[in-house]
Amino acid sequence: MISTLEIDGRLRLFFDTGLGAQAFAQAKLSYFVMEHGFIVSRDGEMSVWQAEGAVERNGTIGLWGPAFEGRPLDVILEAAASGGDANGAVSGAGVFDAAKDVALDALRAWIAACISLSYRGVTFSLAPALALVASDGTLLFYPPTTARRSLEAENCWISGGERWIHPDLRGEEAIAFTASALLYQLFVGMPPFLNTDLEVLHQDMREGVYLPIHLAVSGLNAELVALVKSALMPTKDAQGAVPHSLPRAVQHTVQPSVQHTQRAKLATQLRDFLGDFGSKKADLYIQICTEEERTRIGLEREKFLKKSGLTVKTKRFVARNTSILAVCLAALISVGLIVRSTIESRASLPTTRGMATAEVVETYYGAFATLDHQLMEACVQKNTSKIGKGDIEMVTNLFVLNRVQQAYEYVDMMVSAQEWVDAGSPPTDLTVFGVSGLQLEVLDSDESDGETTFRASYTLWLPGSYRPLEEGEETPDPFASDGAVPPPWGVSYTDTLRLSWYKDAAWRITDITREGDARLY
Repeated sequence: MISTLEIDGRLRLFFDTGLGAQAFAQAKLSYFVMEHGFIVSRDGEMSVWQAEGAVERNGTIGLWGPAFEGRPLDVILEAAASGGDANGAVSGAGVFDAAKDVALDALRAWIAACISLSYRGVTFSLAPALALVASDGTLLFYPPTTARRSLEAENCWISGGERWIHPDLRGEEAIAFTASALLYQLFVGMPPFLNTDLEVLHQDMREGVYLPIHLAVSGLNAELVALVKSALMPTKDAQGAVPHSLPRAVQHTVQPSVQHTQRAKLATQLRDFLGDFGSKKADLYIQICTEEERTRIGLEREKFLKKSGLTVKTKRFVARNTSILAVCLAALISVGLIVRSTIESRASLPTTRGMATAEVVETYYGAFATLDHQLMEACVQKNTSKIGKGDIEMVTNLFVLNRVQQAYEYVDMMVSAQEWVDAGSPPTDLTVFGVSGLQLEVLDSDESDGETTFRASYTLWLPGSYRPLEEGEETPDPFASDGAVPPPWGVSYTDTLRLSWYKDAAWRITDITREGDARLY
């Protein structure tokens, strides 16, 4: 992505665009050779960093310019992150190492440099991966367009940029938000906003969905906690918030702020609070806590995490409720039309014509996973309504629920039980349903009399919510739960199936005798 390269006997800074020569020419990226980067010293002096040319390396074109001895800000913070956690382990002075102090100084220099560039009206990127920090606190801000191309080539915009940049804020508000998110990473050991789905990540930022820093680190300086909390507050709580229609953070650059909102001067306050480069060690921002205080904070953190998950889900559902109901209604109408169409076109239903007896049985059980109730109906004798009735009704109900859920979530939340078992039965939020481990045994192989018999052994997997309560077991309170999806529930069955030959040249199931958990039927 971004590295050093020896050209004409001298080390140069190199940006790999990830594009071959032809693609590079078509993208007209040679234009960006003229784009400036900026070098900012600790005392605020600014100079221009200019790319000097383009060169092919390992099959791709990159831009190169004057060398700069430093490390990306995100790399410095990652190196320091191992000392913190979100479980209250950081609770007193002396627990941070030298890497934390280096990272804190890098953040001090970065915040001051960002404010300095913003006051000068300079366009630059807040992405921590696009800022090199030297050991003396001098910073190089890469030319934003060419550097962004390098990050995109490596497909690391979430970790290097999006995770730290609010999609709507500008000016000092944007600087304060990113600086506070990076300070959170430094003291907690992980970012405040963790989602890797870009849309959900931005929604979390706008709504302030994260574990407050005072619950993640016991004894953290109260003024630092207040500054970070104010900078990361939900957009809707800030006066004069910028509309959500602004460009994505991947295109985010900072312009001089002309708004004076509630958090317009937070970046300056953070700079002044943190002090000068090398002025205060990182562990001095954490006071020693008693065991009683740590226990109290731990209980408060546990209560927050338990409550916040349900609160966020509820708020987002309510916010989208009108459109969801419309979509669900449309889905139900669609299902009704499907049912009506099915009744009117019985002649076009699936058939078992041409199938061998074992194939009919395998098709019947395989239709569980595909929620194909019509195919199941084709496998049984039509004139006997009780054959497979419980199976077909269950599959039909899940088919309707799955269609409604697809209309709501825009994704298929159903997974085949056999696929899930073959994958090692991992924990999943998806709905596991269907038959696994199907074994067939022929009990009557003589088909000359128009009948044959099979024994089918299998496990039927259902959503965990289908599990009947045991005797004396209380119904769980959904509002007291932590929102975890109940694990799939498997029931072992042994069926005896009789098949008969019909004049339309098809074998169909005429009887099913089932041994297993009768509570489902």
